[in-house]
Amino acid sequence: MNGYYIAAAICVFLGAFLGYLGSIKNSEKSAQESRQASKEQSERIEGELKALGNKIQELQSDRDVTNKEAEIAKVESEYKTLAEEFYRKLPIEVEEFKGRSATKTIHQLELSRKIEQHVHTLENAARGLTKALTTKNPNRPITVNVSDFPTNIYSTEARNKYSTLLSFSSTSHWTIRFVWYPDGTPALEFMRLTSKDEPGKDRQFFITTDSIQLILRGTNFGVSLNERISPDLRERIQKDVKLASLDMDRFDEIARSILETILKYELVQQSLS
Repeated sequence: MNGYYIAAAICVFLGAFLGYLGSIKNSEKSAQESRQASKEQSERIEGELKALGNKIQELQSDRDVTNKEAEIAKVESEYKTLAEEFYRKLPIEVEEFKGRSATKTIHQLELSRKIEQHVHTLENAARGLTKALTTKNPNRPITVNVSDFPTNIYSTEARNKYSTLLSFSSTSHWTIRFVWYPDGTPALEFMRLTSKDEPGKDRQFFITTDSIQLILRGTNFGVSLNERISPDLRERIQKDVKLASLDMDRFDEIARSILETILKYELVQQSLS
């Protein structure tokens, strides 16, 4: 591969990068339109660069071409002009990208604050219910440990840091935490855990297939059960909760209903053991 093809490869990469940045210039365009524009721009630039690379190779291999050096110099000049255009526009494109990123962060913070209100409502319900149950039966205490709610739950650093842990015994627990779908959609998950204590080591927790998710979709949410959830628990959940898309106004009600079902289920399981 000659130096011209290396230069072409670099320009292709730069063209693809700027194509992506260019796709966010017009905030009024839909995401689909921006992606299509970026793709078309990248394909156009790549085609032009390949054509220039092929032209240089042809000129170098064709002994019959007159004034070969001048023709090659002309093509190299076209490369240079294209590169200068890229670098001239790069600072503007980068600043626009930063602005778009800042807008996205602000939107995530707004969503985080709305979700935080619902989570705090659920936390308070967990504290109140477990206190009442423990007072009624001190021989079966239920403890609640709540972590701080992240400023931005959508940030990569904070995605796995929130949890509320309900402990029914030294080996039986439920956690309430956030999980994430591949497209970035968050879900508040209730999951049963088991644990094992070993001398000199931190407690080890193990997940189970008993889990319920409240999938957050902006103005509505959906309820999803693990396909391998315990049959008795499935029946209890479905008795009180419809597995359908629901308005966010009902989130607190449904989350509390699931919490109450979990508490009752665990107390029954402990009584049977």
